[in-house]
Amino acid sequence: MASKRTMQSAGLPLGLSASLREEKKSTRPTVVQQLNEISITLQGQHTVQEIVTKASHLFRCLQETTMVVDEKSKQEVRNNKKKVQETLNGLKDLFSRLRAFYDESNRRIEIPHGQDLEAMVPLRSLEEEPDMETSNESTALQIEHDTLQEKLRSKNQEIKELIDKLRTLIWDVNTMMALKPS
Repeated sequence: MASKRTMQSAGLPLGLSASLREEKKSTRPTVVQQLNEISITLQGQHTVQEIVTKASHLFRCLQETTMVVDEKSKQEVRNNKKKVQETLNGLKDLFSRLRAFYDESNRRIEIPHGQDLEAMVPLRSLEEEPDMETSNESTALQIEHDTLQEKLRSKNQEIKELIDKLRTLIWDVNTMMALKPS
């Protein structure tokens, strides 16, 4: 009797879970409905990357075109023309897919007319931050620059004095060599 109950209770959840699975399958939304705004944007970004790749492939194919001289080059030109046409068709499909993503994202994200997107999204002003930092940093940098310039001047002066002493020493040695009897 206990084994019957466990079998029935064990059988009941299995039946329920199977019916729930079937219900989930039937009420599963379409692919477009499952996509949220972020995933639409990411797919648009991937599409743009594919467009760039196809365009670079197209340019490579166009660079490979040569003048028709003989039958072999005619065949190469035909193959290259076929590659170019396939690439152009692929680009056309990618642009239409990108347009679909663009239209879908614009449909889902409504921006009231007359309002600027930059006004709606809080953006950091790149001009304000550097001014504040440069006012503090510029004085410190200016002080450091001045000290380094002073050190450089003093080192240059020391080098100049050493060169003068070395020049005088070389002059004296040359004079002694000239006066020395052979």
